[in-house]
Amino acid sequence: MKRYHKSSLLYHLLLITLSLLLSACLAKRGPTGGPIVGAALPWNQLPGWRQEQLLSIWPALLRNCQRKLQDTPSWEPLCTAAAKVPANNVAEKAFMEQNFIPRALNRHWWQPPALITGYYLPVIKGSLNADRNYRYPLYRPPADLVRIDLGPDLLSPTMGRLLEGRVIPYPDRAAINADDDSSGRRLLAGKEIVWLADPIERFFLQIQGSGRIELADGTNLAVSYAANNGQPYHSIGWELIHRGEMTASEVNLYSLKKWLRDHPQQRQEILNSNPRYIFFNTQKVDRTWSPTGAFGLPLTAGRSLAIDPAMVSLGSLLWLDTSLPYKPERRYQHLMLAQDQGAAIKGRLRADLFWGQGKAAERLAAMMKQTGQLYMLVPKLPSSGNTNYGAEQK
Repeated sequence: MKRYHKSSLLYHLLLITLSLLLSACLAKRGPTGGPIVGAALPWNQLPGWRQEQLLSIWPALLRNCQRKLQDTPSWEPLCTAAAKVPANNVAEKAFMEQNFIPRALNRHWWQPPALITGYYLPVIKGSLNADRNYRYPLYRPPADLVRIDLGPDLLSPTMGRLLEGRVIPYPDRAAINADDDSSGRRLLAGKEIVWLADPIERFFLQIQGSGRIELADGTNLAVSYAANNGQPYHSIGWELIHRGEMTASEVNLYSLKKWLRDHPQQRQEILNSNPRYIFFNTQKVDRTWSPTGAFGLPLTAGRSLAIDPAMVSLGSLLWLDTSLPYKPERRYQHLMLAQDQGAAIKGRLRADLFWGQGKAAERLAAMMKQTGQLYMLVPKLPSSGNTNYGAEQK
């Protein structure tokens, strides 16, 4: 019979204890292995619910519901009933309380609270023709850009370049922008859709994913995300932190722009550290235009979230409890629609809040880097047994 030293017994007891704790944690996962959520929460315990006003978001919620039906037909009775709710806050809140269950998106003991950042719609002056002032183009997707999809059980879809019958990695940002400051032939010559005056504003327009371009004749052009070059996303903020140029607490949109303007000789090297490049579609719009998110619906300022669709399904309803960057004592607690996604938004404890357009929206998005808590609003669907956490299988 094998004899155990006392320390060995303690070690094995510790392993058993940890295994039991892990099993208990896994037991709280959804049946599809979705994100860990807490127990059902009474609506009156949802932070800020008593003060919430739903009247302004209800039309967007109805559009979201109709779009959700395309992916989840079992939402049909719910969406039909929602469309019949009288247009007043009392009736709308009563509908939510009767048909949804709040559940917190939990975090592991070693994880920090959810990180909530912001984004917005940049408004930039531009030209349809290049001249000495407007030298930096935005491009439409090139013809040799192809989607590579190896199936759901293999790698996630990405993009590549079709060259002489072979698919190779598409050129990175450095290669695409190599001729910005020369008269040589551009890699994507002929694919320009509009020209901008500032390479820094062009870079951050790509980060935001869409924008509105004001032409000299008063015409407004919407530029919307169409595709990327398949290269990995790398944050220039993290690059500057790694190089000792900034601390994490100093990084925001304004500080990044200032650093790039103050260091013109290093600017392109830093921009090129993010090899991902964004291509756009364009259309004529008016000044009230709002961009379309990854869910296929126009985003609603202050109510649309970009999330990680591997963790939270697009179209899900969420409750957000966070603060505002300039007034941390003021809580921002509202019903949100998961309608967009982004390369930097990874994990269930991550969300990006769309603030709209204009200087106020830019200011909020630029500085927002708040902690918060996200709650999934789980629909009471008979076919799901109230266990549809809104998560993709993972």
